[in-house]
Amino acid sequence: MDEILNGKTVLAVDDTAVMRMLVADILKPAGVTLLEAASGEQALQRANENAIDAFLLDIRLPDMNGIELCRALRAMERYRNTPIVFVTAMDQREILQWALKAGCDDFIQKPIHAMVLRKRLGNLLQKAAYLKRYKRRGAEAGWHFLVGDKPELDRLTAAVGFRYAWDERTKQWAHPSGVVTLTPQGRISHYLFGIEYAPKDLRLSLVEAAQGNIGTAVDQVLLYCYQYDPATGKYGAAVMRLLRATSVLTVIALAGFILAMWRRERRAHG
Repeated sequence: MDEILNGKTVLAVDDTAVMRMLVADILKPAGVTLLEAASGEQALQRANENAIDAFLLDIRLPDMNGIELCRALRAMERYRNTPIVFVTAMDQREILQWALKAGCDDFIQKPIHAMVLRKRLGNLLQKAAYLKRYKRRGAEAGWHFLVGDKPELDRLTAAVGFRYAWDERTKQWAHPSGVVTLTPQGRISHYLFGIEYAPKDLRLSLVEAAQGNIGTAVDQVLLYCYQYDPATGKYGAAVMRLLRATSVLTVIALAGFILAMWRRERRAHG
C-alpha cells in the first residue's frame, strides 16, 4: 500500500513540533511531500494555497480545535472526499463521535506506529482515488476499504476462493473480477462474475443474501420467479415458479372478473 503514498501531499496539523517531525520521518521515505501547520488557521491557509491529498489532525490545537478544523475543511468543495485522519492521544468516546460527525475518516492513537500510519493513510488515499473516478455524490458513505497483514488477507481470500498472483511484466496483481455477497452471518451467498453486473442480478443477490431484511415486495416476487445459477453467476427465470406465479395471477384475475360481472348483473336486476 506504500506505493499509493508516493507523490502525495499531506498536511500534518499539530501544535507540537516533535510530533510533526515524527510524522515527517515516517512519511517522507515513502515519497510523501509533507506540509506542516501548528494551528487551525495556519492549516486553513495551507489548504487554500496547496492541493492537499490527505490531512493528519490533532484534536487539541491553540486556536480552533481539530473537530472545528475538520468541519471547515469538509465545507470546502475541493476537500469534500479528501482523507482526514485524527492523530491524537485522546480516547474519550464522546469526543471521537463528534470527530466522526464532523467528517473524519479514521483515528490513529498516539504514540504513532509507523506501519499503522502508512497503511491506514494509503488505504484512505486509494479509496479517495476510486471515488474521484466514480464521480457519484454520496458514494463515500457506502464504500469501505479494509486493510490487514498478509496472514489475515490469505485467510480471507482462501475463504471466498479468491486467487491472485503478481505479474512482474506489468507490475500489477493478476486476479479474477467479481462480486461476493454474504449473509448477515458471514456465510457466502452468491458469486457474480465479470466486470459488469446486470442491475437485476446485483439487486436480487443482495435481497436474497439479506434474507428479506432489505428490498421491496416487488423484489420478493421477482426473487420467487428468478433463480440463481451458480455456473453463470446470474439470475435466470425459474420456469416452473414463473408458471405457478402466472397461473395464480390468472386465477385471481378471473375471479375478480367473475365477481365484477356478478355484481353488475345483480345491480341490473335489482
